[in-house]
Amino acid sequence: MDFSSPFENGLRAAATAVKNREEVDRVFSQFNASLEKLSGGTAEVFVGDETMSKNAVVRAVSALSNEPVKLAIMVRNPASASFLPRKVAGWRQSDQGYPCTIFSDTRVVACDGTDTLVQELSDLFSSARAGEAIAAAMVHSSDPAGIASSHSPTT
Repeated sequence: MDFSSPFENGLRAAATAVKNREEVDRVFSQFNASLEKLSGGTAEVFVGDETMSKNAVVRAVSALSNEPVKLAIMVRNPASASFLPRKVAGWRQSDQGYPCTIFSDTRVVACDGTDTLVQELSDLFSSARAGEAIAAAMVHSSDPAGIASSHSPTT
């Protein structure tokens, strides 16, 4: 008896999954290229652990818990280590690359391909929540000392 068929199917599925994940990454890269032009490199969209938007104490407690990591679409200022990323929406991606699910305040939507992913991310990034996160990243100084000194009384 020949059992090669399931292995061949698995290899094809793996190749498709890699292609799909690369496609999702390209979509985020294209959005970031546009955002980089708009923000002068002071804002970037990424998918990461949603606890990144919390303070160090909350992150430490979360790291000690046995709860699974919750991913989120976030905005950060890549020029500033002191800017805490802002969560824009929740995110879940299938091992196969698609579907990707976006959890916003107003809806939950599954994207089954590039077209729906682009449309849903466009809608998401058009929201006030995303706009506020991007604006906060853009105005955040890359020099933490500059922030402190701008609020210090002068003598």
